[in-house]
Amino acid sequence: MSVTRGGILAGTDGRSVRRALPEATVIPTAPTSRAVSPGGHNSGSADRRRAALVAATVAAGAVALDQVTKAIAAAALASGPAHVGILHLRLVANRGIFMGMIGVPTWLITLLTLTIVAVAARAVWRGGTSQSVAYALLIGGAVGNLLDRYLQRTGFPSNAVVDWLSFGGMTFNLADVFIVTAVLLLLGQESREQATVVGVGVAPRG
Repeated sequence: MSVTRGGILAGTDGRSVRRALPEATVIPTAPTSRAVSPGGHNSGSADRRRAALVAATVAAGAVALDQVTKAIAAAALASGPAHVGILHLRLVANRGIFMGMIGVPTWLITLLTLTIVAVAARAVWRGGTSQSVAYALLIGGAVGNLLDRYLQRTGFPSNAVVDWLSFGGMTFNLADVFIVTAVLLLLGQESREQATVVGVGVAPRG
């Protein structure tokens, strides 16, 4: 007896006997699920929280350092200016912005400062840790100068920022230094990113 196609058994007598072959059993398979990579949503949230923590720490430290130095300067320089190396230390009551070059009402300065802080805080949350330091310095400097306009210091005019560092014909404070440093860091990072984008896809000469 031989087996032919279609499950037909051919007998020795020439007659064909149909044999029922077992039907193939279909084993249901469970739907495959996509594996979540370590760099997925959870990793992105962790990076944002880390950036926010770094920014909060740097901003708080900047505000504290700015206010401490202003309190020391207001007490030490009340009797007159002093010289420390190339720096000329003297007290200046600044009621304007941009190191006193532009006079602006306090309510408008407050509104502008709060807007800058909100935009910077949003940028920290949406950006990465590398940018958080720059934005934190910007926030710390802006808040430090805003606090001066509402703090009452003995022997110092109200609604004024305490400027005490004088160099190159300008008088400023650490909050101003933080703000300028933040702007320079952000501009530098923007320049590096643009240079990287321009360099991508450029074939080497040969």
